[in-house]
Amino acid sequence: MITSPTSVIFIAASMIMIGAGMGLSSVAFIMAVQNAVPWKLRGVATASTQFFRTIGGTVGVAIMGTILNAQMAQRFAPIFAQFANAAARLPKDIVPANVLLTPGLRGSLPTAFLNQLQAALAQGLFWIYLLLLVLAVLGVATMFLLPGGRADQYTYKGSEEDDEALAEPASESVANFG
Repeated sequence: MITSPTSVIFIAASMIMIGAGMGLSSVAFIMAVQNAVPWKLRGVATASTQFFRTIGGTVGVAIMGTILNAQMAQRFAPIFAQFANAAARLPKDIVPANVLLTPGLRGSLPTAFLNQLQAALAQGLFWIYLLLLVLAVLGVATMFLLPGGRADQYTYKGSEEDDEALAEPASESVANFG
């Protein structure tokens, strides 16, 4: 578990391990998709994989940001009310969530106020990590529903008729173009 006293080296090593695992699995997923379709459709299959990965990441980040913002709005209001004097000295144009992100401003806050804001942020992040844990468990559970066996069992093995059917639209469109 990462807390305030956790060293930067431990955090960096953890991020490298996670990134390496995700990077290696990404290659395996792309190769699986490419092997499941005819040669002429590999570009479409690869692009579709990347597109849906990007859209999924975008939607996921939006959902997690919404959860974090809702948690912070819920938890920050009582803290700002409790420390009304410190809150009154804050710049009028600053959003409460940005109080923790502004280094110069953080230094001017009372320690108790700052500690409670940090605890509220940590509690908000808890729900995001819980969501990610649930999604990871669902992903592992879904993995057991996939068919077993060797990859070459699932490789696309088209007949000559299939290859000709894929080639016809391309040759027709070239003929119509000229």
